[in-house]
Amino acid sequence: MRKELVALVAILGMAAGAGAAETASPGPALGPYEFDCEGPEGGLSTWSGPLPGARATITGTLQLVRALTHKVYIPAGTIALSEGKPDSEVALGFAAYPQKPGRIDVQVAIGTGDKSRPRYVAVASLAAEGKARFTLRFREGMLQVEAAGTSKEIAVPHLKPTRLALSCSTGEFLFEDVRVSAE
Repeated sequence: MRKELVALVAILGMAAGAGAAETASPGPALGPYEFDCEGPEGGLSTWSGPLPGARATITGTLQLVRALTHKVYIPAGTIALSEGKPDSEVALGFAAYPQKPGRIDVQVAIGTGDKSRPRYVAVASLAAEGKARFTLRFREGMLQVEAAGTSKEIAVPHLKPTRLALSCSTGEFLFEDVRVSAE
């Protein structure tokens, strides 16, 4: 489990970091977007674009289509809000741990802004089949996350996100009906 947690930290950090390769950009429209994310074994695929303002809501669905195996990295799909630099992000992650076949763990990783290890907040566990609806609402230092019928509010006072990234690693994840609105 420790090795998989370290791998998830790396995946979530890469997803929102400036070094992630972009495979598409959303342009001026705010959705709906669809991203069939195919992350190679141990690799990362990312779709990224700007957020419309300091108060944003992101909604959509995520589905695990195919899980791959790797000796370090686990299949994971993420929705990340960032300032476009490592350690300054918050990411909602859907991870398929090999110790929990048929399940997806949903958790939020919060970058601390100072290069220390992210803080994690568990959100839910859900069946791996089917689509999972998600909502992220960011309002001046507060993030509300809804996934798998669970809602959490998390303080992120240091974060002023300007970018949205959808990403996956070590598997295929389908992001559908992703919408971004400014409020």
